[in-house]
Amino acid sequence: MGNKQMLKQKGITLVSLVITIVILLILAGISIAQLTGNGLFKNAKLAKEKSENAQKLENSILEEYESELSKYITGTRLNLESKIIYPEGTEENPPTISKNQRIIIENPYPGHTLYLIAQIQIEGLWCETGFIYNGAGGMGVKPTQLQGEGVDKIIIQSGSVSLKAYSNNSGDGFGKNINADSAPYRLKVICLD
Repeated sequence: MGNKQMLKQKGITLVSLVITIVILLILAGISIAQLTGNGLFKNAKLAKEKSENAQKLENSILEEYESELSKYITGTRLNLESKIIYPEGTEENPPTISKNQRIIIENPYPGHTLYLIAQIQIEGLWCETGFIYNGAGGMGVKPTQLQGEGVDKIIIQSGSVSLKAYSNNSGDGFGKNINADSAPYRLKVICLD
């Protein structure tokens, strides 16, 4: 074989290269027509807009939540940590409550709704008593907030039988079945709003 024949077999002719490029351009044109004809670009644009709108809505809701939470953290709302108060007494000299006693005090946080827990002290330990009623009468100490039409008071009522029920009945933390006719008391107060 001569050199001319070898060159003819190994190389691509200019005509075949042009034909290949033309075929590729025709296929690309058909593909683009198919993509635009089916609205693929339009649908992609709509999906992008919906996604952006959903993101804006989510950010708006998160900002509202963050704003509400920051009220608690920064102190624009009352601190939700519990506070201990000793009505008509002090920590060093706590007031005393007796069985079948009703005590009325002013709300230390006027205009706010409170969560109240009464505690009594027995053998140097403070614990809430709960309140139960049996056939003989009430046992325990129960605080209640009284609000409405110019009234904003805290009522503390003790049971007529004892300041605490037996621990196995009331579930108090003392763990002792003892009767208490009188004891030092205090209130845990949590502002709810």
